[in-house]
Amino acid sequence: MQLVSDQHRGSSVLTLPAALEKAAKMDLAGTGLKFLRDGGESVGLSYPDILHQVIHAAGSLRRLGLRPGDRFGLLEPDQHTFVILFLAALHSGIIPVPLAPPASFGGLDVYCAHLKSIVDVTGLSHILTSSPIKRIIDLDEKARIELSSNVLSQAKFDIEPASISRDSIAFLQFTSGSTLQPRGVTVTHGNLIANMHAIVERLAIRPDDITCSWLPLFHDMGLIGMLLTPIFIGIKAILMPPSMFLKRPLEWLKAISDGRCTISYAPNFAYGLCVKRVPDSELQNLVLSSWRVAGCGAEPIDYRTIENFCDKFKKCGFNARAFVPSYGLAESTLAVAFEDIEHGMKVDAVKRHSLARGVADPESGGNSAVKIVCCGRPFAGHELMIAGDNLSPCPERVIGEILVRGPSIMKGYYNNQEATAAAMHEGWLRTGDLGYLVGGKLYVCGRKKDLVIIAGRNYYPSDIEAMVSQVEGVRTGNVIAFSISGEGVQEELVIAAEIAAGIERGRELVEAIRSHLLETLGVKASHVLLLRPGTLPKTSSGKLQRQRAKELYVAGTLASHSRTTGVGSWAYCQYLTGRLVRNIRRLLGR
Repeated sequence: MQLVSDQHRGSSVLTLPAALEKAAKMDLAGTGLKFLRDGGESVGLSYPDILHQVIHAAGSLRRLGLRPGDRFGLLEPDQHTFVILFLAALHSGIIPVPLAPPASFGGLDVYCAHLKSIVDVTGLSHILTSSPIKRIIDLDEKARIELSSNVLSQAKFDIEPASISRDSIAFLQFTSGSTLQPRGVTVTHGNLIANMHAIVERLAIRPDDITCSWLPLFHDMGLIGMLLTPIFIGIKAILMPPSMFLKRPLEWLKAISDGRCTISYAPNFAYGLCVKRVPDSELQNLVLSSWRVAGCGAEPIDYRTIENFCDKFKKCGFNARAFVPSYGLAESTLAVAFEDIEHGMKVDAVKRHSLARGVADPESGGNSAVKIVCCGRPFAGHELMIAGDNLSPCPERVIGEILVRGPSIMKGYYNNQEATAAAMHEGWLRTGDLGYLVGGKLYVCGRKKDLVIIAGRNYYPSDIEAMVSQVEGVRTGNVIAFSISGEGVQEELVIAAEIAAGIERGRELVEAIRSHLLETLGVKASHVLLLRPGTLPKTSSGKLQRQRAKELYVAGTLASHSRTTGVGSWAYCQYLTGRLVRNIRRLLGR
């Protein structure tokens, strides 16, 4: 069978609106998008239906006074509404700015301050949202807040598509802010087409492929990878609300099984959640043999999580070779490197002590090895380099900063020349991530800014955090490690760990953590802080915010911080959203 990239829709188009029009003309089988809802409801739209709604919605956006080049915020939790308004903006040359919902940032004061800063940077004139969200956010009249439903219900009229080139801005993607304050990545139509074309080629996507996703559409992996790429090539895509997965992870696997889906991506934690929360009694009802690309990215990949998933769901027909570890970031539109399809997960066993010297020496055996997951090769037409402090190339297996360049790389941070200049070097994007190459394939170690240096030795916080997570009573994946200035010039290691419900925050657990780190890594934890669940700050995409945790610790407020006043994980976001909406309805007597 020929690949989509060889003979189908995406290769010859210059913009996404052109791709949608082409998909609508060729959609003879009535494919398109299927939106799943809680309660078993679903809405299916063919590509001609989608194009029809998009053209009318574009006219509605014009009635608001928005013109080509204007920016507006899209703060819409309903996926169907989000998709139509987003595509309508692209059709009319208006620049959408996807925004995370309030619960992704917890406390409303913090959230509104964050939103105001985005409005200031981007000059948003309007924000389109749902009724519950409109009632609770206050922007001090910095931007008009409109109901998405009202915009779509306005008298509709058709407009001609805007004049769009590859250099035209498609949308602004705000980074998750795992180490820095979120910044608006300027994504052009050329960036978008280049990245999606590379994804199609690397995954060998076919016309009969079907994708399935629960990922939030305000996040680049959900938006570009699991929504826009299927539209770009005109294949069927199934979308479900994040809350549907997070309340019951089984629903994701059921959607893949029932829909005979072939491609689905998710962060590492999602696969772990399926292992923990999908009952064994349900396995007999799942058929996962159609799932040929099980992508994993957006956060560090733990080989044990993937192995556990493969082991549990192999009885459902899941093929371990379907796993495709991936690396990417918003500044490169979405993706940078994928492991080869049908290769499965490959890990590199490295001597632990060599990592402290900045070298990934292979370990022939033993339990002391650090296992790092391979994220594959960079896309065709793109380059990847591991650079030292002087930004010169590093030899193989020497750890340095990951630099990338090519047609997917951002135009820059919107209205932020200083940040753009710091991120770009002679056409190369400085990712701020650390990694090394073996045989031309990428292995990611962590963030450069997060590197912990104790007594002249380098330690990767993800390695330290994984070791602490092994201690009984500590919540796996809810540990942050960082260093602070100690006596003289010495750095001291700080461990902030959330503990499981019902566990005593006693001296014994602190000593157990310290002992385990000394035995496994040979590093002393000078400070160990035990925290209640929901305390550690995370980004809107669920990544640990190490720098934010360090700031709170230094200020003496980390122990009192919680995800009701800071950024929460996706699961906690959705829980808070539901609780917030229920409370609002109760207050309004509805």
